Amino acid sequence: MKMNKKFNLLFAIFCYMAIILVDGSVEASAAESFIQGSGYEQGNYDLEAIQPTAFNWTRQSRFSGSEAFDMKWSFKTEGRVRSSPAIAADGTIYVGSDDGHLYALTASGEQKWKFAINGSDFGNPGIYSSPSIGADGTIYVGGDDSYLYAIHPDGTLKWDLKIGSLVFVSPSPAIGADGTIYVATEDGTFHAISDDGDTGREKWSYKISAFWPMIKSSPVIAADGKIYVGDFEGILYAFEPEQDADDVKPKWIFETKTGSAIRATPAIGDDGTIYLGSEDGNLYVLDSSGQLQWRFDAKDPISSTPVIGSDGTIYIKTHSKLYAFAPQQAADDVSPRWSAEFGYVTYATPIVDANGMLYVGTHDSNLYAIDSAGNMRWSFQTGGSITSSAAIGADGTIYVGSYDGHLYAIGQVDINAPTNVTAKAGERSVQLEWEVVSDASSYAIYMATGSEPPDTQDLSNWKPLNDEPLMDTSWLVDELKAGTKYWFAVQAVTEGNSRSQLSAPVSATPYAVVKAVNDLNTLEISKHITSDQLAQYLPIEVSIQLHNETLEPDVGVNWEIVNSDYNPDQSGTYWISGSLQLPEYYLNPDKLKAKLQVRVLPGSNAKLSEIRINGKILENFNPDLFTYYLTVPYSMDRVTVTASTYDSSASYEVIGGQEAVLEIGDNSIYIQVISENEKEERTYSLYIERQLLTITEIHRPDTIYVPYNTKLQDVSVPDSVYVTLDDLRTIEVQVSWNEVHPEYNGKVAGRYEFIGTLQLPEWVNNPLNIKAKVSVIVLDERKRSSSSSPSSRTDRVSSDAKLSSLEIWANGRMLTLQPSFAPDVHDYTVFTDAEEMVFIAQAAHDAAEVYVDGVLLSRSVPISKKLTSGNNEFTFVVRAEDGTEKRYTLTVIRETATHESSMPFSDIAGHWAEDYIMRAVEKGFVSGYPDGTFEPNNPVTRAEFTVMLAGALKLEGNGSELTFTDHDRIGGWAKQAVAQAVQAGIVDGYNDGSFRPNAQITRVEMAAMIARALQLQLNANASTGFADDEAIPQWAKGAVEAIRKLGIVDGRGGNRFVPNETATRAEATVMLLRLLDR
Repeated sequence: MKMNKKFNLLFAIFCYMAIILVDGSVEASAAESFIQGSGYEQGNYDLEAIQPTAFNWTRQSRFSGSEAFDMKWSFKTEGRVRSSPAIAADGTIYVGSDDGHLYALTASGEQKWKFAINGSDFGNPGIYSSPSIGADGTIYVGGDDSYLYAIHPDGTLKWDLKIGSLVFVSPSPAIGADGTIYVATEDGTFHAISDDGDTGREKWSYKISAFWPMIKSSPVIAADGKIYVGDFEGILYAFEPEQDADDVKPKWIFETKTGSAIRATPAIGDDGTIYLGSEDGNLYVLDSSGQLQWRFDAKDPISSTPVIGSDGTIYIKTHSKLYAFAPQQAADDVSPRWSAEFGYVTYATPIVDANGMLYVGTHDSNLYAIDSAGNMRWSFQTGGSITSSAAIGADGTIYVGSYDGHLYAIGQVDINAPTNVTAKAGERSVQLEWEVVSDASSYAIYMATGSEPPDTQDLSNWKPLNDEPLMDTSWLVDELKAGTKYWFAVQAVTEGNSRSQLSAPVSATPYAVVKAVNDLNTLEISKHITSDQLAQYLPIEVSIQLHNETLEPDVGVNWEIVNSDYNPDQSGTYWISGSLQLPEYYLNPDKLKAKLQVRVLPGSNAKLSEIRINGKILENFNPDLFTYYLTVPYSMDRVTVTASTYDSSASYEVIGGQEAVLEIGDNSIYIQVISENEKEERTYSLYIERQLLTITEIHRPDTIYVPYNTKLQDVSVPDSVYVTLDDLRTIEVQVSWNEVHPEYNGKVAGRYEFIGTLQLPEWVNNPLNIKAKVSVIVLDERKRSSSSSPSSRTDRVSSDAKLSSLEIWANGRMLTLQPSFAPDVHDYTVFTDAEEMVFIAQAAHDAAEVYVDGVLLSRSVPISKKLTSGNNEFTFVVRAEDGTEKRYTLTVIRETATHESSMPFSDIAGHWAEDYIMRAVEKGFVSGYPDGTFEPNNPVTRAEFTVMLAGALKLEGNGSELTFTDHDRIGGWAKQAVAQAVQAGIVDGYNDGSFRPNAQITRVEMAAMIARALQLQLNANASTGFADDEAIPQWAKGAVEAIRKLGIVDGRGGNRFVPNETATRAEATVMLLRLLDR
């Protein structure tokens, strides 16, 4: 066995004497602190540096190599470059040469300095060792002159240490966590060196015992601190870092199968597994105790270090093949994931970049890029063999040395982007052209879609179009979609795949050409469909055929019915043409049109177009509704029914004749319609209910006061009362008084309710049996002076000379007294801008009289006074029955507005009706009060609302003469508006002949006035859509429902109409605006 080992050793020496291998490595792939994993000790390195033979024994780069492989620059030394480059954190590149110098270069290839080694008895010594960079920046490198050198980053010598005699220090040094430098020499000695600052000191050394002791493998340090190194007799040694200098021993050794040389450094996985290649062609996989786990016989020498990818894949390069293995293998069935023929002798160790791309140099002078599937992506040829590992810079530049004496920088070079790119749209195609770019060997075309081009710096949004290199400066892009906006950009590409920025994007929208219009199915329609109606039946789109397209898109069509001979009243066949409504990207050079055959069928319509009752068109008639319910008043005892057919050729008959006599209650009338072709028959049914008029309200007579001891037969109750019917008419009916509650007794003072039965005409109905009522009050003989009875008297003369109330009115609004009224307060002030005002005063005692400035103030007739600007003073004298007098003084200050503001009222901001009020002010039919307020929530009087309504309707003229019993209580500001409303039939007053201008108007009264103003046709039996419909008087429901449907009136909370509540000024304003807007 020993002889076999010696023979193999001698054979290896002779075969490879002229070949010296450097085992290189690059920075770890981890992005944080760049530690290499659990399989390695961190070491006292410059972790920011990129060092092939330092701490990254997996040969993983944390950077991605450039996809371009142009030569950026080369640096010429005077000897072969067999040393793997190392890159410092500042970008300085360190590399050794056989000319005996260590070079420091900038990233652009400029020399910063060079360091010459000492020399050797061998002649001209070189540097085969790859440099390692310590944490403090010190560069450690071995020379072929037996020295290990420590060099400052500025190129000056820190120290040198001779570690042998006539030996090459060609393996690269490794640095332990404590800074110990481990290095082997080719005489078979393994050294542990301490950097003591100014000097290097050997801590211990181990000389292997072999026939031909030689170590060319660089050491590697495991996570537990053990150091592994292999020799030329196929033995792997494991050393503990702490050794007795006088008795250094390996922890364990592993002997390979044949004893062939171990030229490469082992690789260590994250779990501590050791991967070892041997010249005997085997890959050995050991655990951390040196036990063989599995082995693969490649039957081809392995001179390079295994490489471990970031996914755990182990890559092995033999002299002729590249293998990829999964990290876990069955010992008795080892097989690679894949292998690739790679027939060039290889001593250089591959490196793998962050994307899984492997880079390896061979003896054929080429550096190859091989992807993780074993495919060669590119190659770069140098002038000599490559036996060292490459290094990848942060920018993706790949640095590698060659036997031709050069260090090469390979990667992306600058190249100009193409200019003057043009895009010309064609039929489903775009023709691109651009100017020649110098240094470009080909061009790449990119495409995108959208209204705007994507960012040209981000190619992920651009689609490459040409898989093969394009040499020309033009390109036809075809099979595009018509109407789509395409963006194009061109990229210049060098022979080494350096790529320019994308050119400025250009756009074009391809078009398509119309070849034919597809036929349409014949349209069959009935007669009497007008040209306008026919358009609704015609298709809005037709499908077309395009040249060179299988797609048959739908496009719009503009039918030219007017230009056709279509006759809706004549059956037959007609052709209608239509112009195609094409998008701009569809061309129609032959001016093709759509054509449609329309067939008018014989008339089959058996419907009516209208029904007339007594000459008036039936409301809400719909030809497709065949049943109608009508209600007519009692006064209508017969109707005449006529109709018109939708098709003039059709016929109809009113069964029983067109004139029908109506009975009280339900009546039925049928109209039969037969189509022209007698194939269709329809019957319309009219159900008419003839109704009586119905009482909705009885106007209660005023209370009657009778003296004490008045007999029943002497009580004068009215013979008739006024009632309101559901058609809003008021009639007088006789009353039979037949009940008194309680039983009448003229000698018992108190209130008696007289109840009477109405004597109604036959055409008036009283379904609720409403009865007439009047109150009769028998006065107390002992208290006839009580103010509760206008007829009362007292046995003694009263001296009460006080007012019980005082009201001042202007512009339909009661003004605020200052201070508030009290009978014992005698001086008051009010403010107004009105020109006229009305006084209403009541004495506390019925026998007292009230005078205003000497004029007797009637109880029923207020006094109107003109005002002047400034102070107006009025004196009220109350004269008691015994002549006692008391005076009240009223000062009315009339103010004149001096300016207007953009917001006319101070109290409407934020109110729900603010916008309506502002619009009403603009229209001029509402105004506010002198104090600048509008008082939107105040109730409206009958006079105020009449003025607002007249203003909104812009009633003209002087109107009718006012004959109301209380017309003198209508203020001058309202008289003309009330007179105009009377003339227009909007107001007619109460049954007692009064108008009651200062009474607050109810919501139901306001609805009735608006309905009259609009002259609406009212349904006497209507019901409303409000929740409190039952509370609305029947006589008013027609009006309320009519203006509700018009959107003039809304309900309050819970959709209640609350008919008897007063309307606010805001509600009145809104309703009048809606009236104007309809």
